[in-house]
Amino acid sequence: MSLPQPLIQYCDSTNIAISIADHKNDTPLIYVNQKFESLTGHSGNALYGKNCRILQNKSKNIQNRQKIRKFISDNSIDSIRVPLINFKKNGTPFVNLLFMSKLKDCLSNTQYLFASQFDISNTYPDILSQYEHNLETTLTEIPSAMTGNTFSLSGSLPVIANATATIAQAKVMLDQIDASFI
Repeated sequence: MSLPQPLIQYCDSTNIAISIADHKNDTPLIYVNQKFESLTGHSGNALYGKNCRILQNKSKNIQNRQKIRKFISDNSIDSIRVPLINFKKNGTPFVNLLFMSKLKDCLSNTQYLFASQFDISNTYPDILSQYEHNLETTLTEIPSAMTGNTFSLSGSLPVIANATATIAQAKVMLDQIDASFI
């Protein structure tokens, strides 16, 4: 089963970083848009077939990785939002505000994992607010972009998080990164 072309076209045109992974076999990436490539420095072709955790490099992200595993395995959890320490292709660490939601077929079986990535390492509240607005707009418009297809995006809007708390958590994570390099 392949991604609907209208979904790919919509994701290609949005101004937020997006990746989509197959829900099976260790969730390999099957799509990333240009914004994702710009954010991470990785080309989609180099990442396709690999799990996105490759961006975590040696960072542990223990608690948030557990939350992601639970999200992936538990069909009752429709979406999640967690900050992760990731690394760009050139080795530069950044705090990725990862949003994930499930793309389900008409029988409510998860087929794909939809994700948006946002670097909150040095983000100010107004920049994060703009991202929040862009993400909400994207999530609202995806269903109309998929009209006539059998997929739906699950439970995405309730996960849009508090910007101030997220930035504060990112600052703590960056301090931990800095401490580990000293």
